[in-house]
Amino acid sequence: MPDSPLSALLEDAPDFAPVPLARTRYDGWLPARQHMFIAALSAMGTGRTFISRPTACQ
Repeated sequence: MPDSPLSALLEDAPDFAPVPLARTRYDGWLPARQHMFIAALSAMGTGRTFISRPTACQ
């Protein structure tokens, strides 16, 4: 049984290979954040509920 709704969401996410990054930022699209976004997109059908436009454009 999953520990939290987030862990359940991540367990049900499709297979996903994060986009390799030339450099990393603490507030950037790290592999874990990419995985969470794909999981939310898969479950909800939209990225709008997961991340705001200003945050996505940073």
